[in-house]
Amino acid sequence: MPPKTSGKAAKKAGKAQKNITKNDKKKKRKRRRAMLSTFTSFVNDIFERIAAEASRLAHYNKRSNHHQSGNPNCCSPAPARRVG
Repeated sequence: MPPKTSGKAAKKAGKAQKNITKNDKKKKRKRRRAMLSTFTSFVNDIFERIAAEASRLAHYNKRSNHHQSGNPNCCSPAPARRVG
């Protein structure tokens, strides 16, 4: 049979357990903040890369060299053929 503890000893044991629990919660909170910070940084980095690529594509499309020959119809599709 386990030894009986007095009321004061039981209270102290309960407080120690609560302190451990509070400390664990604080550690979890810190880990969550760190993970959230890392995730936010990752998302911002991806967003910046997408924005940079979009900017490059827009710039490229502005200086497209399709019509350098001076003929604006050089890239028009061929007329459709009738079958039959």
